Amino acid sequence: MKQFETEKERAEYINEAMGELINGVHSFLEEAELIEEILLLSGMTQKEFAGKIGRTQGYVSNKLRLLRLPDSVKKEVTEQNVSERHARALVSLDNEEAQLDLIKMIKLRNYTAMETELIVNEGEHSIDEIEQRKKARERKKKFIYLKGKYIPKKSKRHYDNTDVFDEGLKVAEETELASLQKIVFASEETRQATIENLNVLRKFTKELKVLVRKVEEAGMIANVDFNDSKDSIGYMVSFPKKDNMLWK
Repeated sequence: MKQFETEKERAEYINEAMGELINGVHSFLEEAELIEEILLLSGMTQKEFAGKIGRTQGYVSNKLRLLRLPDSVKKEVTEQNVSERHARALVSLDNEEAQLDLIKMIKLRNYTAMETELIVNEGEHSIDEIEQRKKARERKKKFIYLKGKYIPKKSKRHYDNTDVFDEGLKVAEETELASLQKIVFASEETRQATIENLNVLRKFTKELKVLVRKVEEAGMIANVDFNDSKDSIGYMVSFPKKDNMLWK
């Protein structure tokens, strides 16, 4: 804490610090530290101080809660440019390692503050739900659902099997990435098994793509459906009888 030779110097410092808070010249962590210092120097209650700077007591208490974060977590919050609401969610985790891991997930997967709060409050199982929502939002931006198929918006009239395979590979890779992010929740054995299984899926998808391409090059017409549900990722390859003159 700062030392002052006179009460006048103390009062001037407090007034200057409150002015900085009102003008918002500090980061939210610096504001939290400054608020704590002012309260100690002035002897004001949180309610009294909040009235001085035109804020609520809840605003002050939320700022002070941030000081419960370990120094290593504060440093990472600053370096990774994590928002104040994200940081407040981290406070609810009582494990420093878990807090640091969650910061990595926030930046890697671009989790919103609300999604971060959901992970903190409901645990590991909420990640699957969040990832499903993200996939659905992303697909809605880029694809339309037409006649049982997800078709790229860039070409509503043209159905290209290549787009379906590319979408399948993208989903597999996103699933792998999401699985890797759960390292804080999963054992190393489970993590390695997940990676191996997803690599098999990626290899299978590429091989199936080559096979369908060979069939098409031979003059056959093939339709590929891609299904991404909560429990499975799969393809269905069909050969229309009429288009391929395969009547009985």
